[in-house]
Amino acid sequence: MLKVARVREVWLTVSDRRYECVWAEAMGRGRGVRVAIAGFGASDCRCGSHLFGFDAEPSIVAFRRRLRGAERGHDAVVCRRV
Repeated sequence: MLKVARVREVWLTVSDRRYECVWAEAMGRGRGVRVAIAGFGASDCRCGSHLFGFDAEPSIVAFRRRLRGAERGHDAVVCRRV
């Protein structure tokens, strides 16, 4: 994947609970977001994908808002520039 894309930021949370599918759902509802590869990272769940592409740089603030709507109380996402 690094041959065709560059890591610019890493978004993470620290929790005993797995939020991968909650994040995928919230990310997929963003404006200008598209599934990059159908089924990627989702062989063990019902998500359409866990890999997305973006028309513009995604907003961590908007993502946190979508998370609050998807999972009450879960918006503790840290963003680190790479």
